[in-house]
Amino acid sequence: MANAIKNTIQGVLGKERIMEICKKYHLDENEKKVINEILNEWNSPIINGDEKIEIAFEKVFHFFHRQKILCALFMISAEFAEKEIRKKMH
Repeated sequence: MANAIKNTIQGVLGKERIMEICKKYHLDENEKKVINEILNEWNSPIINGDEKIEIAFEKVFHFFHRQKILCALFMISAEFAEKEIRKKMH
């Protein structure tokens, strides 16, 4: 189970780094909360990329600053992907 947590976005980047990215986009507490909810749902191994995008859009649709939330999610995802690629190259 510990290994499964290490392979999640939260496990690879850490809560602190995710919160730094949220701070960069000036997200409020509710926006940070929805980021965490989305990331938790994305941890499911049966969810594909299209479903991840759909989950994100459904969860942020009612937020006024949804573009900021989606930008933060993109940055979090990109940083996670970069770390995972680098790990596989070594």
